[in-house]
Amino acid sequence: MGVGASTTIAEGWDRAFKESWELWAKNVMIPGFPFYPAFAAFPGPQAPPMPNVPFPLSTLISAGTPAMTPPALAKKVQACIGTAANTQEAKTAINGFATDIGGRFTLCMGSCQLMNVMGSGPVHSFAPPFIPVGPVVGVSCTGGLIPIPAGFTQP
Repeated sequence: MGVGASTTIAEGWDRAFKESWELWAKNVMIPGFPFYPAFAAFPGPQAPPMPNVPFPLSTLISAGTPAMTPPALAKKVQACIGTAANTQEAKTAINGFATDIGGRFTLCMGSCQLMNVMGSGPVHSFAPPFIPVGPVVGVSCTGGLIPIPAGFTQP
């Protein structure tokens, strides 16, 4: 809206980005990383909530990653703003936006880290004094934080 777009166009643009981001985020999976090294041999019946070891976003897997590529972002924006996307000026602006955001997303994947995912779980084999430590199995996770560098949100 700051560059003269109507509310309808600005809201469609915003919706397109949010839906693409959510598609990526909702499909993120954490492969078998050592997120919680202390859980390999924990000295108690239940591991309390602990933050994960930070990992770059690029090490995570998401079936939604293609939604954050420039071609997919451009297509999504065009679909969300409708016929207003049919002019050459609009197509140029949409492609510029998609290329910029797609590039920022790629940079963020390599430089941003997933942290503060709190994990906890039971130690089924804990039986002192004979078995004083054991692995945490069935870890449940909550929370998480992805500190975003200023360059991702501002030119």
